[in-house]
Amino acid sequence: MLQLIARRILETIPVLVLVATITFFMMKAVPGGPLDTEKNIPQEIKVQIEAFYGLDQPLWKQYASYMGNLLRGDLGPSFKHANRSVNELIAAALPVSLELGGIALCIALLIGIPFGIAAAVRQNTWIDYLASTTAMAGICLPTFVMGPLLVLVFALHFEQFNASGWDFARDRVLPALTLGLVYAGYIARLTRGGMLEVLNQDFIRTARARGPRRPAWFSGMRCAADCCPWCRFSARVSRASSRGRLSSRRSSIFRASAATSSPAFSTATPR
Repeated sequence: MLQLIARRILETIPVLVLVATITFFMMKAVPGGPLDTEKNIPQEIKVQIEAFYGLDQPLWKQYASYMGNLLRGDLGPSFKHANRSVNELIAAALPVSLELGGIALCIALLIGIPFGIAAAVRQNTWIDYLASTTAMAGICLPTFVMGPLLVLVFALHFEQFNASGWDFARDRVLPALTLGLVYAGYIARLTRGGMLEVLNQDFIRTARARGPRRPAWFSGMRCAADCCPWCRFSARVSRASSRGRLSSRRSSIFRASAATSSPAFSTATPR
């Protein structure tokens, strides 16, 4: 498992270099520049600003400096925000993005997986139709429509949440719902499809025929975990660790049996 992760990380390095190179030359090929604004800047000041940002150097020097800064983790100064670097802007916004993404992921899993299981267990019933319709509505309704609707209903009409801000816990609800409901639709459809595939397997029919202690569809719930990347990753790690423990146990048993069968441990009396 660790070798697979290391190989994937090594494979992303040339891809990132290629993407950075293509992005750099595409930005240079676009007409205009970062200093082209609506205000007329005097030529002397424009020359000084270009020298400060290194825009007066040849293209190959700019590319070499850009790639060298990327290797050091330096994304350079910001053209829009004075006296601030791109690293500072990302560091200020990244915790908020991670928190919002984590909450939205939890909402998507908590809504999507139960809807998918209920739709699969009650196939071709009103529960299936309601869950499938709700999931399709969540997929088709874009976030730029979902967000204003949630703000209009819950923030302006009922006045239960704030329309903007990130200071209180209730400020996270509407943005997280806006992102989570869309992905909940995808997860619900994936869970339903996986559950139906598992429920039609032979071992489920056998379990239903034998009359198990728990419902037969309970055995099909493992496909819900397949829809979650974190569950797949943890399952692979646990399987790899269990295989490692099993192989180490087998090797220790083999060494013990080899040691007991050696002539030094033989109890037979030589004649």
